[in-house]
Amino acid sequence: MTHVLHLDSSAADDSVSRRLGRDLVLAWSRHDPAMTLTYRDLNAEPLPFVSATWVTAAFSPDPARDHALTFALARSEQLIQELEAADVLLVGAPMYNLGIPASLKAWIDQIVRVGRTFGYDGPRPIGLLRGKRAVIVATSGGDARAYEQAGMDFRTSYLRTILAYIGIEQVDVVTVTGTLTGPVDVEPARRELEALIDAQVPAFVG
Repeated sequence: MTHVLHLDSSAADDSVSRRLGRDLVLAWSRHDPAMTLTYRDLNAEPLPFVSATWVTAAFSPDPARDHALTFALARSEQLIQELEAADVLLVGAPMYNLGIPASLKAWIDQIVRVGRTFGYDGPRPIGLLRGKRAVIVATSGGDARAYEQAGMDFRTSYLRTILAYIGIEQVDVVTVTGTLTGPVDVEPARRELEALIDAQVPAFVG
């Protein structure tokens, strides 16, 4: 049985990243009927940005946290527990201004926490969420591959890096470009997602 945590971050209700994310979840459930799902629409229900109180709480040991500090981390703790429970993280990540949407960055800031999702071995950071996989549905209105070749695709490199930082090193990226320049053929991306499922499901089922 696989548990999938699915995050959508597009501001558009019927975006390509949303449609392909739904397609992947449905296809995965056909391969693994026992699959369970946690879904978050980060645009419809935006998360708070971290605050000074949040930072103080995050860097305070548990016994030193009063009610206000504990409360400041309550949402972060909920999000981290959702991620801990997941076998697979599915992220719909359109490119906004060469990076990720602010809604997705807010989620990342809430779940990247010392002592919870990463620690240190001397000066070296160590990710604590090992054994998980991530699939990123990376869409862009223009030609993201041209941005990548020009060194301007900060979205994909950032997501790979921050996920590895917390221990999620098995990351697959399915890219769809030109979503704002005309009709988009998403069938190659669907086939790529199906191939990923065929390869990944046996690791979690049976």
